[in-house]
Amino acid sequence: MLRSLRLCALFFTLLPCLLSADEADIPRLVLPTPHGESVYHMTTMPDGRFAISGTQSGQLKLWDVSTGTELKTITLGLASEKRLLAILVRNAAQIYAVTSDRVVIFEIPTLKILNTIESRREILHAEVSPDGESLWLGSSSDQKNILQVLRRGRFPIREVMERARPSDSTRGWGFPEVSPDGRYAIITDSHKHPTVIVRTEDAQVVHTLPRGTAIPNVADSGRAGAGWTADSRLVISRGMGPDGKQNLIEIINPDSLQVEWSTELKTESPWQGFALQDHGRPGDPLIFKSIERFFFLDGTTIDGPYASSGFTVSQLATVDSRFVVCSTTQLDPQTNASTTQLRKFDRARGSYSSPWSPPVHQTTLFAASSRADTMFVTGHGGGRLLQLDRGGLRITYVPIRKIYDALFAPDGQSVIFNGGEHDDRTSGIISLNRPDQPRLSKMPFESVSRGARGNIVLSPSGKLAVDMRNGQSPVIVYDPYSGNQLCTFTNGYYSYDQTTGSAAISPDDKRIVYYTSEKDTSGRSVHCYDITTGAKIWSRHQLNHDFATFRFSSDGKQIFAVGFGFNQRLYVFNADTGESIREHELPQTSQAAQATFNPTGTEVALPFDDSIIFASLADGKELRRATSPAQRVERLSYLGDDRLASVGADKAIRIWNVTRAELLGAISFSGDGKEWAFIHPSGRFEATPGFQEQMYFIQGTTKVPLSAYFESYHTPGLIGQIMAGETIAAPTIQLKDLTEPPKVFLALAGSTRNLTVEDAPEEVTSEQASLRITAQSEQSKISEIRLYHNGKLVESRTRNLTVEDDVPDIATGKAGRTETIAVTLLPGENTFRAVALNEQRTESAPALLSIDYKAPTSASPATAALTGRDGGGMQLHLLVIGVNTYRNPKYNLNYAVPDATAVRDLVQKNATGIFTKVNVTTFFNDKATRSAILESFTTIAQQSGPRDVFVFYFAGHGVMSSDAKPEFFLAPYELTQLYGADEQLRAKAISSAELLAASAKISAQKQLFLLDACQSAGALQTVAMRGASEEKAVAQLARASGTHWITASGSEQFATEFEKLGHGTFTYALLEALGGKADNGDGRITVNELKAYLETQVPELTKLHKGTPQYPASYGFGQDFPLSVISKN
Repeated sequence: MLRSLRLCALFFTLLPCLLSADEADIPRLVLPTPHGESVYHMTTMPDGRFAISGTQSGQLKLWDVSTGTELKTITLGLASEKRLLAILVRNAAQIYAVTSDRVVIFEIPTLKILNTIESRREILHAEVSPDGESLWLGSSSDQKNILQVLRRGRFPIREVMERARPSDSTRGWGFPEVSPDGRYAIITDSHKHPTVIVRTEDAQVVHTLPRGTAIPNVADSGRAGAGWTADSRLVISRGMGPDGKQNLIEIINPDSLQVEWSTELKTESPWQGFALQDHGRPGDPLIFKSIERFFFLDGTTIDGPYASSGFTVSQLATVDSRFVVCSTTQLDPQTNASTTQLRKFDRARGSYSSPWSPPVHQTTLFAASSRADTMFVTGHGGGRLLQLDRGGLRITYVPIRKIYDALFAPDGQSVIFNGGEHDDRTSGIISLNRPDQPRLSKMPFESVSRGARGNIVLSPSGKLAVDMRNGQSPVIVYDPYSGNQLCTFTNGYYSYDQTTGSAAISPDDKRIVYYTSEKDTSGRSVHCYDITTGAKIWSRHQLNHDFATFRFSSDGKQIFAVGFGFNQRLYVFNADTGESIREHELPQTSQAAQATFNPTGTEVALPFDDSIIFASLADGKELRRATSPAQRVERLSYLGDDRLASVGADKAIRIWNVTRAELLGAISFSGDGKEWAFIHPSGRFEATPGFQEQMYFIQGTTKVPLSAYFESYHTPGLIGQIMAGETIAAPTIQLKDLTEPPKVFLALAGSTRNLTVEDAPEEVTSEQASLRITAQSEQSKISEIRLYHNGKLVESRTRNLTVEDDVPDIATGKAGRTETIAVTLLPGENTFRAVALNEQRTESAPALLSIDYKAPTSASPATAALTGRDGGGMQLHLLVIGVNTYRNPKYNLNYAVPDATAVRDLVQKNATGIFTKVNVTTFFNDKATRSAILESFTTIAQQSGPRDVFVFYFAGHGVMSSDAKPEFFLAPYELTQLYGADEQLRAKAISSAELLAASAKISAQKQLFLLDACQSAGALQTVAMRGASEEKAVAQLARASGTHWITASGSEQFATEFEKLGHGTFTYALLEALGGKADNGDGRITVNELKAYLETQVPELTKLHKGTPQYPASYGFGQDFPLSVISKN
């Protein structure tokens, strides 16, 4: 009897889909990430503007095809046994997402749910009619093939065909693949039975296809060797020839069974031929794909086949006659870990675009320390230690090829792991003090099945470890520090591969409890053994649940266990007898196997789709629930008792406050560990420069550059504030209140060309040029225009300004400003970048321009002066300041002058061979006055040229004002009060605004500012509140000026001095770096090499000498350049 489908008011968790129109317009900060698993489904919208990609677990991504921009990511709330089957276009603004048990209709581009229909039957295949109004669903049930149709996206759904299957056919092959017009269905039961074409109106077989039509191991396209074109013609693909490397492809009229087109192609491997990958829409070319190649069939013309280099193509979707969106997979040969990326393929050029997402680390294993702010992950070749502290995120590579499972020791100072490949079965320890030197032990576990993946369980003391492998390997108790096996227990059959492990050891290290799934009548069982004697204490058989998480109570008298299956229960066993003390229903989730207990043993955390449920061990009731923004939660691990870390479908690591069930932020990092980003829910972020270049805001479907809201949301030291438990202040301007960024245009005055950097630079023969900058803003006045020459800010006083200050443009009606700026060009290519800021400090996307100056053979006097020497040499201008003795003696320091003297001497000595001349200016103690320092900036500005290098070194006090407009200041000799006297700061100290202006006046395009600026030891609490603001002020200085800045201390830390070193710690490491220790092997020390060395060595030195690490802060937005040449002698 036919069974119907019912309409279900099913609203599963899909946060972005529920946004109102107003919320959709609020800018969202995005770091694009690849899918965390293989892409199985992909389609493009009829106008070619958007692409939608999806994974089997139900993660959907919406992309802007023209730019490769990730616009939105959502996850369907699928149970672990369900999967996404298809993404199909309904019309110009809607798609169907078909899963194993439902059909969801989405609006594009909002991804808002318009309708959800649940099926009583398991859906196995879906196809859409050309007009999008009929959705055909193929199912298999009770040895029957069933075809259903959903019309106009609304209930009711009719079952239009039922056909008996052969009794010996394999489940999963017997579903009908219907033609787009709904008249016929292909049914491929298995290789035991031929593929047949069935007429849907009466379930009659109208044609039997030859054996071999369904090619084994054909590309994982979701389609077998038979399929349909968009106009409902039959496509079959069959292997031929004695070696199976001939592939016959035919297009057949299903009514007449006449072959309308055919071809034979060679394949790479036996019986791995081409199958129809994407029939597109009527009129689109057909795409055929094998494992390694694909081709297009346009009418009767074959275009291809095309191959790829370094990656494999798994899915393709037609954009138009020229472009195709591809899902590609790249395999890491060291770990067999794969990364899935989307690219665009250009048929005209036969080439691929670069990946649409940066190479974000694909976390496969994840563990967190319960006593330290440290995590361990694997995924891209070896392991990574992630340490979160005042210095931000530090990522350390651990050189171990393959790790099955890992846990932190109870003291949080080491990681215990097991691994193995073939016969190399190992265990080991990774010390946080020397993660580059893991200690490995050969595990003498001859009874462990080869290739069996294993989980680790540690005893509360950390002295014992349990190795549990899937398959029939025994349960092994061993010493994790030596690898010595202590005892083994019969496993029966353990088939679960969970991160937490199905075992626990008692607090006194005398008992073990573990779970097995026996093949005999015992069924699901829990066993308890005495570790010392090996004797069985008790066993419980024929239980109703599987178990993946156990824990002894702190007194060892009770055992807590999370059971999962058709429902979830909390079991409490008597540890002596195995009798059930009590059972409680747990909140229902399909992911209970990933449950984890908190360190104090009072709660259990359970992932549930995009939420985390915290339940009490006393009664199993839900205590709190936290929601992850549009990401399915996959793994959990406590990071201390009040913090929890999770990994989502996007492979980002999220940190949560457990008590408040509040998201604190998300961490993403690159596969090589060099780039990272931390994003707070408010939109505040901290990130390395490389990831900053990849990040952007999305407003509706518009991509807004990160620079637009950089000043408002960039927060140096954000991770340190989070980990210290500080409250993160809301941004001054909320995301919902942000105005649209201005627009800016840049042109060479008098040019007839509209130049951009993508064009060939326009050649000019005059060293003087005038640039015209026009800025427009719809919602706010223009407050500032900046021009950068080869990355360096051009000083405003040199501008010949023609300004129309916020006068509406006659043509557009937008408020605007125009500036015409005179610049002196350098010989060769000159790159210019202009940006505009409005009153909110919202920044425009940059306007770019490139000019090639063909200089005459002999340089003019103006050019000679600008370049630093006759003929165009390069000078170093070194300004060094050190203040040991202040007018107010309570601020005196010990090593500021020795530090400054040593830096001056070493830089001057090692500058030989780089610079044609070194100009040194120094001010020590009472000579380091405000007026003297500012006058020296003016003198250097008059002497320097664009080719030159300027280095500023300051050793003394630095401070942040506390007034309504906080600003960073350097303290010269005469300043007598650092705190509580902001008027004196502004009158006698040197502000960040003055440093910015001084940098802009100096035309040298390579500049480095080194600040060993100590804080007053008498104002710790005041400084602690100001530290983050100070760090942000320095970061904004570097970005605004296009220069490099390195400071001794990050956030509220204090630059430290040690008598043993004879220098401040920062300068001691600086001198070592400049002396050669930062060299990468080429004999020259560059600014970036200097940064890398200081960021590593300063924390180690301060931890060694003080007990706590101090982290320098470095910000660079200018050109990298050499500072020092190391003598080979």
